[in-house]
Amino acid sequence: MLNLDNNTKIDVVCPAYTKTGGPELLHQLVGALKAIHLTAKIAYIGVQKNSRQLTEDSYVKYIGDSFEVFSEKLDKTDHLIILPETAVSLIHTIKHARVIVWWLSVDNYTNVFEPKYYLKNGFKSVISNTLKCNWRSSVKNIRREIFVNLAQSYYAMDFLRKNNFENPIYLSDYINDEYIQSTIDFDNRKNLVFYNPKKGLKFTHILQELDPSIQWVPIKNMNASEIRELLRTGKVYIDFGNHPGKDRLPREAAISGCCIITGHKGSANFYDDIPIPDNYKLEDSPENCEIIVKEIRKCLDNYNVLSKDFEEYRNSIREEKVDFYTSVSSFFL
Repeated sequence: MLNLDNNTKIDVVCPAYTKTGGPELLHQLVGALKAIHLTAKIAYIGVQKNSRQLTEDSYVKYIGDSFEVFSEKLDKTDHLIILPETAVSLIHTIKHARVIVWWLSVDNYTNVFEPKYYLKNGFKSVISNTLKCNWRSSVKNIRREIFVNLAQSYYAMDFLRKNNFENPIYLSDYINDEYIQSTIDFDNRKNLVFYNPKKGLKFTHILQELDPSIQWVPIKNMNASEIRELLRTGKVYIDFGNHPGKDRLPREAAISGCCIITGHKGSANFYDDIPIPDNYKLEDSPENCEIIVKEIRKCLDNYNVLSKDFEEYRNSIREEKVDFYTSVSSFFL
């Protein structure tokens, strides 16, 4: 679609030192671009002098030595710069290169760059973001500066269309191969309910108080391999936090054999992002708490039967890598 020539250099901007799903998929994109013989590098931002390794060892496998530090020297007409939505403020410094924004999340953008969202995060958010002039990168101020918008989720596609971005293109990602290559063992599972304590914790505490007999297990203070092994031992993963994009942890839990129960926030509200039956998506409201706990208990007690309800979700996760490489090739070539 872009019809790039052999002289085009692609720089994928990524925050240094950051270990989250976003940076991993930015590295995956560089790997996919190199696989179709395009000249692509990660361009790190936030780099400190005499600092430690710029990224995780596990991300290096995607890019090898194809990285650099983002600087004004990349702002040339033969460069294509891909920004994650959290780095859109850089668009004001780019004068010559074409800019693509890859919307890996919605909420992480709006909470920082859209003034109408500042208040819901408290007075400190209003002061901090206003002083940083983050409003300069609001939708109305960047929309015309972007060459192409890519969306990692259908939630992001919906946001872009509603805000009049022209012809957004869907480009999702894939989870780590080690999850896909492992055989799911549905036997000998423990009655464990996993949750991410960084999201929706206040509501999760209400559920815990309703049924303290359930063994609630927070996913924290673990490396990637420890999380992977843990998810293979339990039966349920719940997520009633915000889903700013097509999050990885629900996918990792599903492909590990867990039943998935979510709310309706963000991408969880879109079937194409989390394709599970409606009865497993429940509004995180006080009046629903007992219903949610009952659904969790049902999954624990009938795991061998109900775990089959998530096979469509698992199949879509298995196909993500092929879909990603196909999409990258069709868009960039």
